[in-house]
Amino acid sequence: MKKNIAILLLFTAIFTVQAQNNNYTKKQGYDFNEAGIQYHNKGDYKNAEISFLNALDIFEKTLGKEHPDYITVKKNLGYLYSDLIGDYPKAKSYYLEVKNLQEKTLGKNHLDYVNTLCELGELYESTADYAQSEKYLLEAKDICEKSIGKENASYARALNALGLVYHDIGDYAKAEAYYLEAKTIREKVLGKDHPAYAFSLNNLGELYRDIGDYAKAESFHLESKNTRERTQGKMSYNYALSLNNLGVLYLEMGDYAKSESHHLEAKDIWEKLFGKQSGQYAQTLNNLGRLYQSLGDYAKAESCVYEAMSIAENIFGKEHPYYATAVFNVAHINHFLQAYSKAEKYYLVAKNIYENLYGKENTLYAGLLNNMGALYSDTGDYAKAEANYIEAKDILAKIFGREHSRYALALNNLGVLYSDGGNVKKAEEHYLAAKKVYEKIFSKEHPSYILSLDNLCFFYLS
Repeated sequence: MKKNIAILLLFTAIFTVQAQNNNYTKKQGYDFNEAGIQYHNKGDYKNAEISFLNALDIFEKTLGKEHPDYITVKKNLGYLYSDLIGDYPKAKSYYLEVKNLQEKTLGKNHLDYVNTLCELGELYESTADYAQSEKYLLEAKDICEKSIGKENASYARALNALGLVYHDIGDYAKAEAYYLEAKTIREKVLGKDHPAYAFSLNNLGELYRDIGDYAKAESFHLESKNTRERTQGKMSYNYALSLNNLGVLYLEMGDYAKSESHHLEAKDIWEKLFGKQSGQYAQTLNNLGRLYQSLGDYAKAESCVYEAMSIAENIFGKEHPYYATAVFNVAHINHFLQAYSKAEKYYLVAKNIYENLYGKENTLYAGLLNNMGALYSDTGDYAKAEANYIEAKDILAKIFGREHSRYALALNNLGVLYSDGGNVKKAEEHYLAAKKVYEKIFSKEHPSYILSLDNLCFFYLS
């Protein structure tokens, strides 16, 4: 969920350079913090970082590290590094220091401490460290249940974030239960017009999309969009986010006209809010590239993904997850167009970035290996294809277990590879294993289960 950056006090003076001497005043610290907030809102993350660091330095000297305002600025930097700059090790360091300071100064039963646990849980979830994420979120949930009560926004936040974790690892029943409970509490405590309630609707929409229940997914996404339009207006971040998610849903449903109209409207809003040099605008370009590829308009698809890659490089540099995603999309369109050497080059760039950022045991790295396996299969290098597919399968088994759709997809891909290579026994074994997983986790009407049947039918016919 998009978090609001913490605000101390509002002052009008805006500083754009680092402090040059030690003659600090507390007022300068507040001014620097406000400047950081202003730069953050404009998307100028470098100057936001400089301003927050100045505020932090001033407050450390004038107030001390245990003062609430020092802790607030520390948290602002954690948010900046995690959600906007993508420096996750630094973000974790800042948030962990905030947690320790709050535990010392406020105690574990304070709502600020609980919210920091939630933020840590959300941060670790975003980097696919699900065990750590679950640990912090369960601690937050347990504190609320024992000391604060269940009917409060912080408890709902912990439940919602736990839903995200279980959603990510494919435990859809648990995810649904947590999402629904969070939604119920938010409706009761915050009301239906609150942004957090709209996020609960959004998350349920995404869950049902992943399960393949497109009717429910559309219903929740439309309610979320309508809520955001009514309460925040059409020229808002969250309304554009709803348009984007509906665009993705309609693409999966094969309604290309609706998908395009929603993505184009989102793109127009991002451009007006943040300009073309923004991560949100680049993400919509990536989505449009995927859409135009599905429509067979390869010139438009290429134009979109290359522009997105250029924007991501300009804003974030070449070691950021947004850039890696953009590079991956460029590789994918080149792969599809059979420009195999270009595709391999870009896949390897993305692979190295993901490995450097997250290590090898994460879903992004595994997804990259899967695509490289497909590339090598298409070029007839079955040994390299098998090695990449097997590595991806083993990573996914470790992260999700063997009863997950991502693991089933890895089995299916190996089935295709062995079938193409003439290894009939291994092909049948992997196709049947994939079908068994899909049948267990989805209904028989789910597209993935139907695809597994199609693959088996084609295999037996051939």
